[in-house]
Amino acid sequence: MRIYLAGPMTGIPYFNYPAFDAEAKRLRALGHEVFNPADHDQEVFGADISNPTGDAAQATVEYGFDRAAALKADLSWICDNAEAIVLLPGWEKSSGARTELALADALGRAVYGPGMSELPPSAARDVLAERRRQVDGEGFGVEHDDINAFGEIAVAAGCYALAAHAQPAATPESPLIHNYWPWNFQWWKPSTPRRNLVKAGALILAEIERLDRSNVA
Repeated sequence: MRIYLAGPMTGIPYFNYPAFDAEAKRLRALGHEVFNPADHDQEVFGADISNPTGDAAQATVEYGFDRAAALKADLSWICDNAEAIVLLPGWEKSSGARTELALADALGRAVYGPGMSELPPSAARDVLAERRRQVDGEGFGVEHDDINAFGEIAVAAGCYALAAHAQPAATPESPLIHNYWPWNFQWWKPSTPRRNLVKAGALILAEIERLDRSNVA
């Protein structure tokens, strides 16, 4: 399999090259063809351009490193050659790795996490990301959810799910929302059909977690 290796580099000691090199070595031993950005950087510049702090600006001054050119080469290889992308730990914190993942998703390439464990499809990842946003961004964590112990979260999920296919009726004045939305209308934020379903999925996940905590089957 032709694999692109993606992960965090900037800001990590020695641009995380040791982790890239170890994973590339492991995958090649399994018979895969691997594009390792760490290898590519050294091939282009003829030297190890890393530094103890993972400072890209320093690499630019010392070796002429060009982030745009590097990303262009990486994305081109994904388009032209990759059958799969493997993500190193910490990939979600890297804007470059997230861009590479988005491209691989758009092209229908297989996506694997560390150790070649297959990741869930993009829809599932979006639901999990929305759940994290609800907790971290809105403050709707365990304490909030456990207070809503009478089905409010499930009802809210149902409203978003129905709104995905009832866009004209998704206003607070519509009977659907006016009669069933369980919270203040400032929290009713419908969007596109897909985004509404992602929100519904995240709320369903929150309700399942609440039931698990309360030991309700």
